[in-house]
Amino acid sequence: MGQKRLVTFASIYAYEPTLMLLDEPTANLNSKIVKQVKNIILEYKAKGNCIILTSHDINFVANVANRVYALNERKNGWWGSYSNHA
Repeated sequence: MGQKRLVTFASIYAYEPTLMLLDEPTANLNSKIVKQVKNIILEYKAKGNCIILTSHDINFVANVANRVYALNERKNGWWGSYSNHA
């Protein structure tokens, strides 16, 4: 499952879109695949592109996001950098 999702993700990345929307890109993946996804996202960001993603994995978000909008039980959200709210 993880390899298939990684191949799909990489194939979309190859089209070089300027914006990617990702819904739980690391859900149910092993740590090796998560690291590969993280590296692809960081490379993509380094090129000046934008990613909007949803995730329950706050550690992953902290490693890849510049800005975060977090919800607490679907309300009481906050916006900013993760480091300001950790």
